[in-house]
Amino acid sequence: MDNTKIAKLKMEISNTKTKIAELHVKLRDMEHKMTILENEEIVAAVRSKKISDAELSELMDAIRKRGSGKAAAQNNRLTEETQHANGL
Repeated sequence: MDNTKIAKLKMEISNTKTKIAELHVKLRDMEHKMTILENEEIVAAVRSKKISDAELSELMDAIRKRGSGKAAAQNNRLTEETQHANGL
């Protein structure tokens, strides 16, 4: 086999690995930005409901436990109201 073909293939492999690494960085950055935007959307939705700090704390505890029907009902209510407010 010709050494130039091997050298070309090695260079192409190297370039491909570099591109993959760059794309991984770009993907992580995009995922991070998406998380930030999702969090901002959640905060806006909760603030638009004008619930008290105590109610918010109770809702968060219920969501964390995920076991009680009350938590599911509160979560569903908030989700439905958020979707309705967003026109979904």
